[in-house]
Amino acid sequence: MKASAPQPTEMADAANIVLNTIRRPVIMVDTDGFITFANADAEDFFRSRA
Repeated sequence: MKASAPQPTEMADAANIVLNTIRRPVIMVDTDGFITFANADAEDFFRSRA
């Protein structure tokens, strides 16, 4: 039985799990400088200090 290649949504879900497991603030920005992702620790960090 062949394993199928992961679908983009499965890869995004896996990336979210990994990035949300990191116990440090993680923020991703696009080339225009807009925030495209912030893990829970980043949200907590900025919410409490903003």
